[in-house]
Amino acid sequence: MLLSVPSPPRNLVAKARRTDSIAVSWKSPQFPNGKLSGYLVIYSDDSNVPLNQWSSMGANGLNASLKALLRDTEYWIRVAAETRVGLGNFSLPVSAKTLKYDCK
Repeated sequence: MLLSVPSPPRNLVAKARRTDSIAVSWKSPQFPNGKLSGYLVIYSDDSNVPLNQWSSMGANGLNASLKALLRDTEYWIRVAAETRVGLGNFSLPVSAKTLKYDCK
């Protein structure tokens, strides 16, 4: 049996929650190709820089909260799933803009 990395996570959604945070959620890959060990979330305020220069964080579930972001700034976000074979391809990017003012 040939083992392969997982396909990209699906239905990625990003929504600004505050001036400094964005909530991100997604669905599992269509083809996990094994037991998923976690996800890698990458994000950047410049979609033109190479992916290896984006900020990153790990996630165990189907959501993450990006924190300590800049106010009123658009961020590009991508997610990849991981198995013991390795990291799969990243999802297509989605974007969200942090709030200009926090709601009271």
